[in-house]
Amino acid sequence: MADINKPLQANRLSLAQHCYRSFGGTVPAGTTFEAASESNFWTGCAHMLRPFDQVRVLCEDNSWAAEFMVLFVNGSDVRMEPCWHTEFSVDSSQYDEHPDYEVKNGGVAGFYIKDMKSGKKLLDEYFKTRSLAYRRLEEYVKTLKTAAA
Repeated sequence: MADINKPLQANRLSLAQHCYRSFGGTVPAGTTFEAASESNFWTGCAHMLRPFDQVRVLCEDNSWAAEFMVLFVNGSDVRMEPCWHTEFSVDSSQYDEHPDYEVKNGGVAGFYIKDMKSGKKLLDEYFKTRSLAYRRLEEYVKTLKTAAA
């Protein structure tokens, strides 16, 4: 057992740039933070990771973000622990729901507005957040009402 009162040896420290690497990426929309915290979620990336690495991720539906530290890697077995985790909420209740249109998640590209009648994208635009898409939909519906009047 190590003597806890003994000073730390210099060979146990090194420059951070030599100790770990930082990764960033997105996880599929609908993935929960709890699912991403499971070791089997990371088996497809195990060959890229080593202990001390940091992995920062954003869920494609913009519902949460987190940073993990890799504690253990052996083959496809990976153990990661979260350093921090943040849930994002979008209050869509402030926007009027429209029966003919729906705001959908387009993955990495962003959110888009879907015409429920045709099943196609309403506008050839993607929006970074759901709230921006709702605002644009609100403007579009106002324009339709103005043109019809």
